[in-house]
Amino acid sequence: MTHTCLGNLKVTWPNQVWQTDITYIPMAHGFMYMAAIIDVYSRKVLNWSISNSMDTSWVLELLEDTIARSLKARNP
Repeated sequence: MTHTCLGNLKVTWPNQVWQTDITYIPMAHGFMYMAAIIDVYSRKVLNWSISNSMDTSWVLELLEDTIARSLKARNP
């Protein structure tokens, strides 16, 4: 699979490239935000989180947790 956004990089194995997505979920009194980290090769959602605010610390915590999970899975 080749991605033009990545300079025609060929993604040929899991965990080679991750992507993120943030979306909002309308609620009765405002919004909740959902962030997900997705493996480009397998298209598997590796981790996700929901928050009532879109703080940098929230997304960084999600990324750090995903990295820790990935490392733990490789070295049980």
